[in-house]
Amino acid sequence: LTVLQHLQSFPPPSTKHQIMEFLNLTGLHRALTSTLHLVESLPRRVEAVIAAKGGPTPY
Repeated sequence: LTVLQHLQSFPPPSTKHQIMEFLNLTGLHRALTSTLHLVESLPRRVEAVIAAKGGPTPY
């Protein structure tokens, strides 16, 4: 099932547990976790670029 097909098949989730179950079923949980990790690491990445004066960084 695509995400849209899944959404059309069931009522929208209304509890935290239902939302987490939906995210796990659709594979969006991994994407969300990866995105949050990238956002949280952004300040360190920017600091590394500034410290390297635009040169290579370990990222």
